Amino acid sequence: MDFTFLKTKNNTLVTGVTKELLDETQQALKIKIPETLSAFLRFSDGCIINGRVIFFSCGQGVEASERILNFNSPDSVKLFLRIGRFSEDEFGYKNSDLEDTDPAVYVLDHETDEVEKLASNLMEFLEKYSQEQPPKKKKWYSFLFS
Repeated sequence: MDFTFLKTKNNTLVTGVTKELLDETQQALKIKIPETLSAFLRFSDGCIINGRVIFFSCGQGVEASERILNFNSPDSVKLFLRIGRFSEDEFGYKNSDLEDTDPAVYVLDHETDEVEKLASNLMEFLEKYSQEQPPKKKKWYSFLFS
């Protein structure tokens, strides 16, 4: 997998994870992380995409608190493996899809615990969220509040 398209000024990438640390994370959660996510973590162990999508790390990542083990436990991954977050909602994989090498990515609503499919696989997700977002148009009445 080639993730080099992420090497832009809009993204914050870090050094990839070691095999030992990846193995420790999998053992702690009692799961096997899908191959595409493993490849991505070896490329960058956590990152921030376009300042709005945070991928969790196995180690220090971009910020030490944004670790896979801080957002998952052996019990919670029986339903959903959280691999990152937006401002409030986490995204990741359904447990039933963890056997796939490249499973679909879902968002988990933090209020309802419902999941909604965001992308067919990790690469589609990365391509979608790494694109520049057009600036939001101001409402016609915004001059009243400036």
